[in-house]
Amino acid sequence: MQRIFIKNIKLPLKFQLIGSEYHHLIEVLRLTSGKFIEIVDLNGEIGLYQLAKINLASKTAEAIFFQKKIQKNELPIIVTLICALTKGKKIEETVEKGTEFGASNFIFYPSQYSPIKFSNSWAQKKEMRLNKIAISAAKQSHRTVIPKVHIQAHLPFDKLENKPKFLAYEKQVASESTLNLALAKLKFQSEVCCAFGPEGGWTPLEVKDYQRHGFQTISLGNRILRAENAPLFFLSVLSFYFEM
Repeated sequence: MQRIFIKNIKLPLKFQLIGSEYHHLIEVLRLTSGKFIEIVDLNGEIGLYQLAKINLASKTAEAIFFQKKIQKNELPIIVTLICALTKGKKIEETVEKGTEFGASNFIFYPSQYSPIKFSNSWAQKKEMRLNKIAISAAKQSHRTVIPKVHIQAHLPFDKLENKPKFLAYEKQVASESTLNLALAKLKFQSEVCCAFGPEGGWTPLEVKDYQRHGFQTISLGNRILRAENAPLFFLSVLSFYFEM
């Protein structure tokens, strides 16, 4: 069933479809009067709505509230992924798949080895595109929360206080700091964040800086993962640990 997100605090009794939502549901998917869709409000409440009064001339359609729907699709822990900027469309893949895997927040920034020439104008445009990708992926995976994506010139350590923080480090000896041991500390936590480096990894100074701000270095296993795959591996382990 098709799902859309609205900016209402509460589910309305009626909702008018216009613009891109009308185009996708009525003109692309060719939904007709009587068909049902799901609408999610800002609080993650899901409502089942029936389409009615489709006006082809004005390109509007009315959705009538039918009933609430109870669905628990979110990870039981809020996950923030901190990712060094990488080249090409790899960060788009990270946002799309990471949203499907349950991430709550994404923070991208240029690390020492990031192959990106950072500029504020580039960051603003890229951030808008990544947030659109997050919305699309949230709809596809039937999330009740749309992840927030930020691209920043520097990592805001001050906003990451008072929560467990991990740094995926390829040179960390797996037997000394496994992800399994780290997750045991999250049993009674509601949030966690983990940082992932670019293709070239972290510099020793970056690792020390992370550790100085309370990040624990962890190993993701005996194999070296690609930059775009490491966050997905982390989310998969979280899902297995908390949900299976």
